[in-house]
Amino acid sequence: MGHSSNHSLFGKKGILQLPVELWIVLAIGLAFRLHGFIYAPVINPDGALYIQQAKALWYGLRDQLLACYSYLSIYPILIYLAKFMLNNWIIAAKGVSLFFGTLTMLPLFWLVRQFVGRSAAAFCILTLAVNPTYVVGSYSLERDPVYWFFASLGILLFVLSLKEKKPGWMILSSASLLVASWARIEAVVYITGTIIFLLFYRPFRWRELVCFAAPIVSAAVLSIGLLLVMGQAEFRLMGLSRVLGKATGALSSYNVVRGHLGQLIDHWSHRPGGYSMMHFFMRTRNLIWLIALFSVMNQIKRGFFWPAFIFFVFGLPLIRKALREQKELAYLLLLGAMAFFALYVQILSGWAMESRFIALFLMPLLVVTGFGIENLTKFMKRKFGWKEQVSLLLFAAVVLVPGIYKERRAGEDKNIILRKVGEFIANQQMGVKEVKIAGSLRRMQLIHFYANLPLPAAP
Repeated sequence: MGHSSNHSLFGKKGILQLPVELWIVLAIGLAFRLHGFIYAPVINPDGALYIQQAKALWYGLRDQLLACYSYLSIYPILIYLAKFMLNNWIIAAKGVSLFFGTLTMLPLFWLVRQFVGRSAAAFCILTLAVNPTYVVGSYSLERDPVYWFFASLGILLFVLSLKEKKPGWMILSSASLLVASWARIEAVVYITGTIIFLLFYRPFRWRELVCFAAPIVSAAVLSIGLLLVMGQAEFRLMGLSRVLGKATGALSSYNVVRGHLGQLIDHWSHRPGGYSMMHFFMRTRNLIWLIALFSVMNQIKRGFFWPAFIFFVFGLPLIRKALREQKELAYLLLLGAMAFFALYVQILSGWAMESRFIALFLMPLLVVTGFGIENLTKFMKRKFGWKEQVSLLLFAAVVLVPGIYKERRAGEDKNIILRKVGEFIANQQMGVKEVKIAGSLRRMQLIHFYANLPLPAAP
């Protein structure tokens, strides 16, 4: 390591510095994402809901804003704005995801660059550029890319504010994290973690805390004003009530699972030969917390993409040394710990989690992957006499090959038949009137979406 000096985003002329390695990684990442953008045949089911909200904004249908989704995030608003330029709902929605999903690599590069060398930082971003979870997210109709970008930008600005002693950047950091929270409420974890860090950071500085809190207080006052002036229904547009719902939902779910296991214990206790099963469920009932813990760890491994997870593991032993050299790392470790706890609560509340949710943990701790890369390149040099460039090329092959294999399947989607049925219905109706589709499956809404795409109707 030993990269404790500041690495400014801007050169001597105030121009954003983008090293050659990063340009190469950006090109690779964009190529992966464009492939899916072009060849993915069907949108994800949630995408229909976001486009519906954007259409409600476009056509002035205020009563339909919350018809299919419980709150309005920033993503449908960005789709609405993109529609002015792209004139196609699906391309506009995909374009927003592609733009922010690709752009996320820039703040994350500069965040990692504050702690490791340029080549290691660029390689870190390569692991993200080809990670199937984040590639797919960057052309799917999801809120995540917007959240990734503003969350990583907010974290970067905070670290730079600490390093370069510019309290004014705290305001931008806070504002960026607020926008990220509007996209996905999980980003509130970063806001909470940042406030905790500022309260215990030594030497304590009131000015930094006030600067960071200013946008949050302003947003709170605005929200209260909306609640008083416009009413509770409009207040739901912000989705703030979901924060407490997650925590209480986890406790409720935990008790429900324990209750069901108790019923199984009682069931097997009265059956011949049920002694073993009864004791199995008795043990399981007391280990729910541990099952949830290992579930989160397994999801983290999947979310990192296994080649990158190897580098992450090799970087873990170097955290203590890096922490002595750069105290700002403590901030990222705090965010990572709080993200892990939030994911743990998520598992307990629903026992289901998609790999893309791991971004909450990955973004602040991507730097640990950088430590692992530097650790392994030094090992290769000691053991085999390899230069850093040779080791990085080998590592790049290890990351790229499985990434390419995963992405080449982007055009495979069994739901394509749903799109074709919907488009056939739309052609038959000639966009004259809304078509209602009856069905019990959630994916049936895709037929409704494609059948009514030319109309302002909600799916």
